[in-house]
Amino acid sequence: GTCFAVGLAIGGMTRPSAVVGALSPARFDGTLWVLFMTALAVTFSLYRLAGRLGVAEASAFSDTAAPQAVDLRLIVGAALFGTGWGLIGVCPGPHLVGLGAAPFAP
Repeated sequence: GTCFAVGLAIGGMTRPSAVVGALSPARFDGTLWVLFMTALAVTFSLYRLAGRLGVAEASAFSDTAAPQAVDLRLIVGAALFGTGWGLIGVCPGPHLVGLGAAPFAP
C-alpha cells in the first residue's frame, strides 16, 4: 500500500485531473495508463520470478485456498465502491493519498 501511494504521488496521479483525463476521451491523458501498464509489467515479471524460485504464495493455483463464492457482501461492497467513485469522481487510492498529503485542503 505504501509503495503504491508513493508511486501515485511521484507519478502525479493524486490529482483528480489525471484520473479524469485518463478516463475522458475528450481530454485524454495517457500518463495514468503508462503507470498502470508499468505496474502490470513489473508485477507480472516478479510473480513469474517468484514462481520459478518456488514461492508458493506467488502461484495462482493453491491447494490450500478454496474458491470463494460470489455472495451478497461482495456485490454490495463492489456496488458501494463503484458508486462512491462515481459520485466523488476520484479514484479511492489517489484520494487517500491526497487526504494524507493535505488533509485540510478544500
